[in-house]
Amino acid sequence: GGPPLKLSAFPAFTNWPAQPLQLSIQFSGQAPVAATIIPSGADPALWQALFPPEETSVRSFVPADQSKQLIHSYPVANVVEHLRKLYAAVGVASPTDLPLIAELAQKGATLIRTVEGQGREWLNLDDHLEADLLARYKRLKTTALPPGPPEPAMDFFRAKHFHRFKGGNRENPVPVPDFDFHEAVAMVGNHPLLLRRLGLVIEVSVPLAGQPASGTVQVAEVHHQFAGDDQPLRVRYLLDTAKKRFLPAPKASSDLADGWLRLGTPDFSIQQVDADGAALKAIDFANQLQMRQQGRLKTADSPPDDGLPALRAGGVSVVRTGRAVRLANTFKTVTQANTTLNPQNPPELWADDVTGGFRVDVQDAGGTWRSLC
Repeated sequence: GGPPLKLSAFPAFTNWPAQPLQLSIQFSGQAPVAATIIPSGADPALWQALFPPEETSVRSFVPADQSKQLIHSYPVANVVEHLRKLYAAVGVASPTDLPLIAELAQKGATLIRTVEGQGREWLNLDDHLEADLLARYKRLKTTALPPGPPEPAMDFFRAKHFHRFKGGNRENPVPVPDFDFHEAVAMVGNHPLLLRRLGLVIEVSVPLAGQPASGTVQVAEVHHQFAGDDQPLRVRYLLDTAKKRFLPAPKASSDLADGWLRLGTPDFSIQQVDADGAALKAIDFANQLQMRQQGRLKTADSPPDDGLPALRAGGVSVVRTGRAVRLANTFKTVTQANTTLNPQNPPELWADDVTGGFRVDVQDAGGTWRSLC
Protein backbone atom coordinates (compact mmCIF):
# COMPACT_ATOMS: atom_id res chain seq x y z
CA GLY A 1 0.00 0.00 0.00
CA GLY A 2 0.93 3.64 0.41
CA PRO A 3 0.96 6.57 -1.99
CA PRO A 4 2.73 6.19 -5.33
CA LEU A 5 6.34 7.27 -5.62
CA LYS A 6 8.34 8.53 -8.56
CA LEU A 7 10.90 6.42 -10.37
CA SER A 8 13.59 8.81 -9.14
CA ALA A 9 13.16 7.20 -5.70
CA PHE A 10 14.69 4.03 -7.16
CA PRO A 11 18.16 5.05 -8.44
CA ALA A 12 18.86 1.70 -10.12
CA PHE A 13 15.91 2.18 -12.45
CA THR A 14 16.37 5.82 -13.36
CA ASN A 15 18.71 4.55 -16.08
CA TRP A 16 18.60 0.77 -16.07
CA PRO A 17 20.50 0.14 -19.37
CA ALA A 18 23.53 1.95 -17.94
CA GLN A 19 23.78 -0.41 -14.97
CA PRO A 20 26.84 -2.72 -15.11
CA LEU A 21 25.93 -6.36 -14.51
CA GLN A 22 27.75 -9.63 -14.03
CA LEU A 23 25.87 -12.93 -14.05
CA SER A 24 26.45 -16.57 -13.23
CA ILE A 25 24.18 -19.38 -14.40
CA GLN A 26 23.47 -22.59 -12.51
CA PHE A 27 22.35 -25.86 -14.11
CA SER A 28 20.47 -28.39 -11.98
CA GLY A 29 22.11 -27.36 -8.73
CA GLN A 30 25.68 -27.71 -10.02
CA ALA A 31 28.43 -25.16 -9.50
CA PRO A 32 27.56 -21.78 -11.08
CA VAL A 33 29.09 -20.98 -14.48
CA ALA A 34 30.17 -17.45 -15.35
CA ALA A 35 28.09 -15.96 -18.15
CA THR A 36 29.32 -13.54 -20.79
CA ILE A 37 26.80 -10.78 -21.48
CA ILE A 38 26.33 -10.18 -25.22
CA PRO A 39 25.86 -6.46 -26.01
CA SER A 40 22.33 -5.87 -27.28
CA GLY A 41 22.48 -2.17 -28.09
CA ALA A 42 20.71 -1.09 -24.91
CA ASP A 43 19.95 2.63 -25.17
CA PRO A 44 20.04 4.70 -21.94
CA ALA A 45 18.55 7.72 -23.74
CA LEU A 46 15.55 5.68 -24.90
CA TRP A 47 14.99 4.41 -21.36
CA GLN A 48 14.88 7.91 -19.92
CA ALA A 49 12.65 9.12 -22.73
CA LEU A 50 10.10 6.37 -22.01
CA PHE A 51 10.48 6.46 -18.22
CA PRO A 52 11.29 10.04 -17.13
CA PRO A 53 12.41 9.60 -13.50
CA GLU A 54 10.48 12.60 -12.16
CA GLU A 55 7.30 11.83 -14.10
CA THR A 56 6.97 8.03 -13.99
CA SER A 57 4.81 6.81 -11.10
CA VAL A 58 5.63 3.66 -9.16
CA ARG A 59 2.70 2.11 -7.33
CA SER A 60 2.77 -0.86 -4.99
CA PHE A 61 2.27 -4.04 -6.95
CA VAL A 62 -0.92 -5.90 -6.09
CA PRO A 63 -1.42 -9.10 -8.13
CA ALA A 64 -4.74 -9.12 -9.96
CA ASP A 65 -6.88 -12.17 -9.23
CA GLN A 66 -8.37 -13.22 -12.57
CA SER A 67 -9.30 -16.71 -11.39
CA LYS A 68 -12.97 -15.81 -10.84
CA GLN A 69 -13.39 -13.79 -14.04
CA LEU A 70 -15.81 -15.28 -16.58
CA ILE A 71 -14.04 -15.93 -19.88
CA HIS A 72 -16.29 -15.39 -22.87
CA SER A 73 -15.29 -17.06 -26.11
CA TYR A 74 -16.98 -18.94 -28.91
CA PRO A 75 -16.29 -22.25 -30.67
CA VAL A 76 -14.70 -21.00 -33.88
CA ALA A 77 -14.29 -24.48 -35.35
CA ASN A 78 -18.01 -25.24 -34.86
CA VAL A 79 -19.04 -21.91 -36.38
CA VAL A 80 -16.81 -22.23 -39.44
CA GLU A 81 -17.85 -25.85 -40.01
CA HIS A 82 -21.55 -24.89 -39.85
CA LEU A 83 -20.97 -22.18 -42.45
CA ARG A 84 -18.96 -24.54 -44.64
CA LYS A 85 -21.77 -27.09 -44.69
CA LEU A 86 -24.43 -24.42 -45.28
CA TYR A 87 -22.60 -22.76 -48.17
CA ALA A 88 -21.77 -26.15 -49.71
CA ALA A 89 -25.37 -27.35 -49.50
CA VAL A 90 -26.73 -24.15 -51.02
CA GLY A 91 -24.06 -24.17 -53.73
CA VAL A 92 -24.91 -27.73 -54.75
CA ALA A 93 -28.65 -27.07 -54.75
CA SER A 94 -28.44 -23.71 -56.56
CA PRO A 95 -25.19 -23.63 -58.55
CA THR A 96 -26.28 -20.93 -61.02
CA ASP A 97 -29.38 -19.23 -59.63
CA LEU A 98 -30.12 -17.56 -56.32
CA PRO A 99 -31.89 -19.96 -53.95
CA LEU A 100 -35.44 -19.32 -52.80
CA ILE A 101 -35.86 -17.98 -49.29
CA ALA A 102 -37.75 -21.13 -48.30
CA GLU A 103 -34.88 -23.26 -49.60
CA LEU A 104 -32.35 -21.25 -47.60
CA ALA A 105 -34.38 -21.81 -44.45
CA GLN A 106 -34.72 -25.50 -45.26
CA LYS A 107 -30.93 -25.76 -45.59
CA GLY A 108 -30.52 -24.34 -42.06
CA ALA A 109 -29.76 -20.67 -42.72
CA THR A 110 -32.23 -19.54 -40.03
CA LEU A 111 -31.12 -21.95 -37.30
CA ILE A 112 -28.85 -19.26 -35.85
CA ARG A 113 -31.42 -16.44 -35.75
CA THR A 114 -31.75 -14.27 -32.66
CA VAL A 115 -35.30 -13.08 -33.39
CA GLU A 116 -38.57 -14.97 -33.31
CA GLY A 117 -42.20 -14.17 -33.94
CA GLN A 118 -45.21 -14.38 -36.18
CA GLY A 119 -46.78 -11.63 -38.24
CA ARG A 120 -46.30 -8.23 -36.62
CA GLU A 121 -45.29 -9.58 -33.19
CA TRP A 122 -41.56 -10.12 -32.82
CA LEU A 123 -39.29 -11.05 -29.97
CA ASN A 124 -35.56 -10.37 -29.67
CA LEU A 125 -34.01 -13.55 -28.27
CA ASP A 126 -30.74 -11.97 -27.09
CA ASP A 127 -31.78 -11.70 -23.44
CA HIS A 128 -33.11 -15.26 -23.42
CA LEU A 129 -29.95 -16.62 -25.05
CA GLU A 130 -27.69 -14.64 -22.72
CA ALA A 131 -29.56 -15.99 -19.67
CA ASP A 132 -29.11 -19.51 -21.05
CA LEU A 133 -25.41 -18.85 -21.64
CA LEU A 134 -24.75 -17.51 -18.14
CA ALA A 135 -26.75 -20.36 -16.60
CA ARG A 136 -24.32 -22.80 -18.20
CA TYR A 137 -21.42 -21.24 -16.33
CA LYS A 138 -23.31 -21.54 -13.04
CA ARG A 139 -24.47 -25.08 -13.73
CA LEU A 140 -20.94 -26.25 -14.52
CA LYS A 141 -19.44 -24.09 -11.73
CA THR A 142 -16.77 -22.86 -14.10
CA THR A 143 -15.36 -19.63 -15.48
CA ALA A 144 -14.88 -21.03 -19.00
CA LEU A 145 -17.13 -23.33 -21.00
CA PRO A 146 -15.49 -26.54 -22.21
CA PRO A 147 -15.61 -27.59 -25.88
CA GLY A 148 -18.77 -29.34 -26.95
CA PRO A 149 -20.54 -30.75 -30.01
CA PRO A 150 -22.03 -28.35 -32.56
CA GLU A 151 -24.97 -26.32 -31.26
CA PRO A 152 -25.54 -23.72 -33.99
CA ALA A 153 -27.94 -21.37 -32.20
CA MET A 154 -25.77 -21.05 -29.09
CA ASP A 155 -22.44 -21.28 -30.95
CA PHE A 156 -23.32 -18.27 -33.10
CA PHE A 157 -24.88 -16.34 -30.23
CA ARG A 158 -21.65 -16.77 -28.29
CA ALA A 159 -19.85 -15.17 -31.24
CA LYS A 160 -22.31 -12.27 -31.12
CA HIS A 161 -22.00 -12.01 -27.33
CA PHE A 162 -18.20 -12.03 -27.62
CA HIS A 163 -18.35 -8.93 -29.84
CA ARG A 164 -21.16 -7.16 -28.00
CA PHE A 165 -21.01 -3.37 -27.71
CA LYS A 166 -21.04 -2.38 -24.05
CA GLY A 167 -22.36 1.13 -24.54
CA GLY A 168 -20.85 4.40 -23.42
CA ASN A 169 -20.78 7.98 -24.61
CA ARG A 170 -18.73 8.09 -27.79
CA GLU A 171 -18.58 11.90 -27.66
CA ASN A 172 -16.32 11.80 -24.61
CA PRO A 173 -12.72 10.93 -25.48
CA VAL A 174 -11.13 8.06 -23.63
CA PRO A 175 -9.02 9.51 -20.80
CA VAL A 176 -5.28 9.11 -21.17
CA PRO A 177 -4.32 6.18 -18.91
CA ASP A 178 -1.89 6.82 -16.08
CA PHE A 179 0.38 3.81 -16.42
CA ASP A 180 2.75 3.20 -13.56
CA PHE A 181 6.24 1.81 -14.08
CA HIS A 182 5.22 -1.84 -13.63
CA GLU A 183 2.35 -1.55 -16.12
CA ALA A 184 4.48 0.24 -18.70
CA VAL A 185 7.27 -2.35 -18.47
CA ALA A 186 4.70 -5.14 -18.80
CA MET A 187 3.38 -3.61 -22.04
CA VAL A 188 6.89 -3.38 -23.45
CA GLY A 189 6.90 -7.18 -23.21
CA ASN A 190 4.86 -7.23 -26.43
CA HIS A 191 7.73 -5.61 -28.34
CA PRO A 192 10.84 -7.85 -28.42
CA LEU A 193 13.07 -5.27 -30.09
CA LEU A 194 12.24 -2.71 -27.41
CA LEU A 195 13.01 -5.24 -24.68
CA ARG A 196 16.59 -5.46 -25.94
CA ARG A 197 17.02 -1.73 -26.50
CA LEU A 198 15.80 -1.10 -22.96
CA GLY A 199 18.06 -3.75 -21.46
CA LEU A 200 15.10 -5.74 -20.15
CA VAL A 201 16.17 -8.80 -22.15
CA ILE A 202 19.80 -9.69 -21.62
CA GLU A 203 21.46 -12.23 -23.89
CA VAL A 204 24.28 -14.27 -22.40
CA SER A 205 26.76 -16.85 -23.62
CA VAL A 206 27.38 -19.85 -21.37
CA PRO A 207 29.53 -22.95 -22.01
CA LEU A 208 27.09 -25.86 -22.32
CA ALA A 209 29.58 -28.71 -22.64
CA GLY A 210 29.14 -31.17 -19.81
CA GLN A 211 25.78 -29.81 -18.69
CA PRO A 212 22.86 -32.23 -18.17
CA ALA A 213 20.58 -32.77 -21.17
CA SER A 214 17.61 -31.72 -19.05
CA GLY A 215 16.94 -30.22 -15.66
CA THR A 216 16.61 -26.70 -14.30
CA VAL A 217 18.51 -23.53 -15.09
CA GLN A 218 18.57 -20.30 -13.12
CA VAL A 219 20.55 -17.15 -12.55
CA ALA A 220 22.72 -18.04 -9.58
CA GLU A 221 24.63 -14.85 -8.89
CA VAL A 222 24.06 -11.27 -9.95
CA HIS A 223 26.66 -8.61 -9.27
CA HIS A 224 25.42 -5.03 -9.62
CA GLN A 225 25.76 -1.61 -8.02
CA PHE A 226 22.37 -1.29 -6.36
CA ALA A 227 20.59 -2.77 -3.38
CA GLY A 228 18.09 -5.50 -4.08
CA ASP A 229 16.71 -8.84 -3.04
CA ASP A 230 17.23 -11.16 -5.98
CA GLN A 231 15.01 -14.25 -6.10
CA PRO A 232 16.07 -16.19 -9.21
CA LEU A 233 13.47 -18.54 -10.67
CA ARG A 234 14.20 -22.04 -11.92
CA VAL A 235 13.21 -22.89 -15.49
CA ARG A 236 12.98 -26.43 -16.83
CA TYR A 237 15.08 -26.85 -19.97
CA LEU A 238 16.06 -29.29 -22.73
CA LEU A 239 19.60 -29.28 -24.13
CA ASP A 240 20.84 -30.94 -27.32
CA THR A 241 24.43 -29.88 -27.91
CA ALA A 242 24.68 -31.83 -31.19
CA LYS A 243 21.82 -29.78 -32.67
CA LYS A 244 22.89 -26.62 -30.82
CA ARG A 245 19.43 -26.44 -29.30
CA PHE A 246 18.69 -25.03 -25.85
CA LEU A 247 15.00 -24.57 -25.08
CA PRO A 248 12.65 -24.30 -22.12
CA ALA A 249 10.98 -27.68 -21.55
CA PRO A 250 7.22 -27.97 -22.12
CA LYS A 251 4.82 -29.56 -19.65
CA ALA A 252 3.49 -33.04 -20.38
CA SER A 253 0.12 -31.65 -21.54
CA SER A 254 1.67 -28.72 -23.40
CA ASP A 255 0.74 -27.40 -26.84
CA LEU A 256 4.47 -26.81 -27.36
CA ALA A 257 7.15 -29.16 -28.64
CA ASP A 258 10.75 -28.26 -29.53
CA GLY A 259 9.88 -24.57 -29.60
CA TRP A 260 6.92 -25.02 -31.94
CA LEU A 261 3.15 -25.09 -31.58
CA ARG A 262 1.84 -28.62 -32.10
CA LEU A 263 -0.54 -27.67 -34.90
CA GLY A 264 -0.91 -31.28 -36.01
CA THR A 265 -3.06 -32.22 -33.01
CA PRO A 266 -6.88 -32.39 -33.27
CA ASP A 267 -7.22 -29.40 -30.92
CA PHE A 268 -5.79 -27.04 -33.55
CA SER A 269 -7.23 -25.92 -36.86
CA ILE A 270 -6.11 -23.40 -39.46
CA GLN A 271 -8.85 -21.11 -40.78
CA GLN A 272 -8.61 -18.88 -43.83
CA VAL A 273 -12.01 -17.23 -43.47
CA ASP A 274 -12.77 -14.21 -41.28
CA ALA A 275 -14.72 -16.20 -38.68
CA ASP A 276 -15.75 -13.14 -36.66
CA GLY A 277 -17.19 -11.24 -39.60
CA ALA A 278 -18.74 -14.35 -41.14
CA ALA A 279 -20.53 -15.24 -37.89
CA LEU A 280 -21.97 -11.76 -37.36
CA LYS A 281 -23.10 -11.44 -40.98
CA ALA A 282 -24.66 -14.90 -40.86
CA ILE A 283 -26.70 -13.99 -37.76
CA ASP A 284 -27.93 -10.76 -39.33
CA PHE A 285 -28.81 -12.61 -42.54
CA ALA A 286 -30.65 -15.30 -40.57
CA ASN A 287 -32.71 -12.64 -38.77
CA GLN A 288 -33.58 -10.87 -42.01
CA LEU A 289 -34.45 -14.18 -43.65
CA GLN A 290 -36.69 -15.21 -40.77
CA MET A 291 -38.62 -11.94 -40.86
CA ARG A 292 -38.96 -12.01 -44.65
CA GLN A 293 -40.11 -15.61 -44.59
CA GLN A 294 -42.85 -14.76 -42.10
CA GLY A 295 -43.97 -11.59 -43.85
CA ARG A 296 -42.62 -8.74 -41.77
CA LEU A 297 -40.21 -7.28 -44.32
CA LYS A 298 -42.10 -8.50 -47.37
CA THR A 299 -43.41 -5.99 -49.92
CA ALA A 300 -45.25 -6.38 -53.19
CA ASP A 301 -42.02 -6.42 -55.18
CA SER A 302 -39.82 -8.32 -52.70
CA PRO A 303 -37.83 -10.99 -54.53
CA PRO A 304 -38.53 -14.56 -53.46
CA ASP A 305 -34.85 -15.47 -53.54
CA ASP A 306 -31.58 -14.26 -52.04
CA GLY A 307 -27.90 -15.09 -51.82
CA LEU A 308 -25.82 -15.93 -48.79
CA PRO A 309 -23.52 -13.18 -47.44
CA ALA A 310 -20.11 -13.00 -49.06
CA LEU A 311 -17.34 -14.53 -46.98
CA ARG A 312 -14.16 -12.58 -46.46
CA ALA A 313 -10.69 -14.05 -46.21
CA GLY A 314 -8.97 -12.90 -43.05
CA GLY A 315 -5.51 -14.27 -43.69
CA VAL A 316 -4.48 -17.28 -41.63
CA SER A 317 -6.01 -17.82 -38.19
CA VAL A 318 -4.75 -20.46 -35.78
CA VAL A 319 -7.67 -21.77 -33.72
CA ARG A 320 -7.15 -23.74 -30.54
CA THR A 321 -10.29 -25.56 -29.39
CA GLY A 322 -10.55 -25.45 -25.60
CA ARG A 323 -8.28 -22.42 -25.26
CA ALA A 324 -10.69 -20.71 -22.84
CA VAL A 325 -10.50 -23.60 -20.37
CA ARG A 326 -6.70 -23.63 -20.52
CA LEU A 327 -6.63 -19.88 -19.91
CA ALA A 328 -8.93 -20.28 -16.90
CA ASN A 329 -6.60 -22.93 -15.50
CA THR A 330 -3.64 -20.61 -16.03
CA PHE A 331 -5.39 -17.86 -14.06
CA LYS A 332 -6.00 -20.29 -11.21
CA THR A 333 -2.37 -21.42 -11.23
CA VAL A 334 -1.09 -17.83 -11.19
CA THR A 335 -3.43 -16.86 -8.34
CA GLN A 336 -2.33 -19.86 -6.32
CA ALA A 337 1.33 -19.07 -6.96
CA ASN A 338 0.84 -15.45 -5.87
CA THR A 339 -0.81 -16.49 -2.61
CA THR A 340 1.52 -19.35 -1.69
CA LEU A 341 4.83 -18.12 -3.13
CA ASN A 342 7.80 -19.10 -0.98
CA PRO A 343 10.88 -17.02 -1.89
CA GLN A 344 13.09 -19.74 -0.42
CA ASN A 345 11.57 -22.35 -2.70
CA PRO A 346 10.21 -20.63 -5.83
CA PRO A 347 8.15 -22.71 -8.26
CA GLU A 348 9.74 -24.24 -11.33
CA LEU A 349 8.70 -22.67 -14.61
CA TRP A 350 8.12 -24.43 -17.92
CA ALA A 351 8.00 -23.35 -21.55
CA ASP A 352 4.27 -22.78 -21.11
CA ASP A 353 5.01 -20.22 -18.37
CA VAL A 354 7.75 -18.24 -20.10
CA THR A 355 6.57 -18.22 -23.74
CA GLY A 356 5.33 -14.72 -24.50
CA GLY A 357 4.22 -15.09 -28.10
CA PHE A 358 4.80 -16.76 -31.44
CA ARG A 359 6.23 -15.91 -34.84
CA VAL A 360 4.29 -17.14 -37.85
CA ASP A 361 6.40 -18.65 -40.66
CA VAL A 362 5.03 -20.08 -43.90
CA GLN A 363 6.96 -22.35 -46.26
CA ASP A 364 6.53 -21.47 -49.94
CA ALA A 365 6.52 -23.91 -52.86
CA GLY A 366 10.29 -23.57 -53.21
CA GLY A 367 10.90 -24.73 -49.65
CA THR A 368 11.86 -21.30 -48.29
CA TRP A 369 10.46 -20.32 -44.91
CA ARG A 370 9.09 -16.77 -44.82
CA SER A 371 8.07 -14.89 -41.70
CA LEU A 372 4.60 -13.31 -41.66
CA CYS A 373 4.98 -11.59 -38.31
